[in-house]
Amino acid sequence: MNIQGIAFNGSGKEMFRELTENMDDIFYCLDEHLHIIYWNRKAEIITGVEARDILHHSLYDFFPEMRNNIASKVFDKTIKTGISQKDYKGRHITRLLDSKTAKADTEALQKAFSGEPMVFTWRLSSPSGERYFQTSLSPIYDEEGVIHSLAGIGRDISEMHELMNELEEAKEKAEENDRLKSAFLANISHEIRTPMNGIMGFTQILKNNDLPQQKKEEFLEIIKSRSDHLLQIINDIIDISKIEANQFDIHKKDVSIKEVLQHQIDFYSHLLKNKGKSHISLELEMNGLQEAIVHTDEVRLQQILSNLLDNAVKFTHQGCIRLGCRRYEKNKLLFYVSDTGIGIPKDKQNIVFESFRQADDSFNSGFEGTGLGLSITRKLVGKMEGYIWLESAKDQGSIFYFTIPHGDSHKEEQEAGQEESNFPDLEGQTILVVEDDSFSRQCLKELIKPTRARIILAENGKTAWDKIHHDPSISIILMDIKLPDYNGLELTQKVKKSFPKIKVIAQTAYAMSSDKSKALRNGCDAYISKPVRQKHLFKLIEQNLN
Repeated sequence: MNIQGIAFNGSGKEMFRELTENMDDIFYCLDEHLHIIYWNRKAEIITGVEARDILHHSLYDFFPEMRNNIASKVFDKTIKTGISQKDYKGRHITRLLDSKTAKADTEALQKAFSGEPMVFTWRLSSPSGERYFQTSLSPIYDEEGVIHSLAGIGRDISEMHELMNELEEAKEKAEENDRLKSAFLANISHEIRTPMNGIMGFTQILKNNDLPQQKKEEFLEIIKSRSDHLLQIINDIIDISKIEANQFDIHKKDVSIKEVLQHQIDFYSHLLKNKGKSHISLELEMNGLQEAIVHTDEVRLQQILSNLLDNAVKFTHQGCIRLGCRRYEKNKLLFYVSDTGIGIPKDKQNIVFESFRQADDSFNSGFEGTGLGLSITRKLVGKMEGYIWLESAKDQGSIFYFTIPHGDSHKEEQEAGQEESNFPDLEGQTILVVEDDSFSRQCLKELIKPTRARIILAENGKTAWDKIHHDPSISIILMDIKLPDYNGLELTQKVKKSFPKIKVIAQTAYAMSSDKSKALRNGCDAYISKPVRQKHLFKLIEQNLN
């Protein structure tokens, strides 16, 4: 056997064949024209091309994509190796170069033709799919010491290549997440401090006794507005945490579509006026669903619509905003919010539903927001077995659509003619407020005072237990879960064991669904999260007293 001037005797030939045929890697030899002059068994198995078919054929005849990796080139003055042309006789190969890699590849060739091996990666399409090989080409010399052929060894690194790609993608994603979270934390700091500045500032101003009543009412309204904004930020953070922790439940009931949509229209009409945008029209489109009832989670449906309308109000300066609902496919309803605002560019539409993302992540965007609203909205819609999407173009407005199942209606006849008073009449009832925070105790006392109920206060578990023992008139307890000397749930169990008729409403700053379940399992009759809403509190008290 003779391969380009390398002579083998009988034993040398067998030894060479034994070595190359039992390799776990591809082994091949190329002449100066890139014709295959040796092709081992592993090469046959991996590529699916047998030696008898490929020998003495150009590598490109069987693997044309390799032309993007290696190409033959007549050796001329364009590649300066410092080696005499006559020694190479114009028979050489080089990688197909582009302007970005030409210098590096030329240097690699210089080393290969100087007797050093060249290592690179080949991408090959084989019967088993796309494969990647780390290939080393080593020069073969003739009797005169002239390089005119190459021996190649190709090791399959497809799995490693895939792993490296995955690691690179993971690294890029981690870096992007870090960047987004850093931007989010900076943004959330700004978002929290802004309403807090208004709350604290106007609270200090209200200490001035000389303020006219009209000014006091104006400043109190600002404080309330800023407090609602701050609470919404906190709720967004809690919601995204609850969803990520899979501690998010949907509570369905029969809901009037008209009431839900009209509530949004009333609220955002008032909001547009307060923001100086009363010139923007807000339209409601019911599409024949004025009397329709849907079985769904009303609180979450209102939250989804509010998130979408918040964005519409924020990004619309002229024109109109439309809120509507219509039937969609079988047993589904389609809700939509459209606006004539600034719109979302096509290249940004795929990120607006991601956590911590906004169409404009820069701090100079001029719009407040945490970047969580649409992410929460998408996840809420998914939890409600629906789907959300958008249509938008820059400077042409946006339309957000989402679907939810219509559900089976279980609405019962409502008793007519009953008008709800502003405050329930709880005269004759005694309510014990167990709360370690003095401001919260005072706040609860003032909230309950209009009901004419008798109110007793306790700052810790021991005081509460003493008052329960000595006052048989106590009918209901507002129990703080976190007390300095007692676990509120343990105290509740103790109360229920000795005084089973007393109703206990747990009130806590914890807001996870698991906290509510835990409170109910430990004997509490109801649960309310802080900050306490007066209307909700009265509803729970009335339900339990009745």
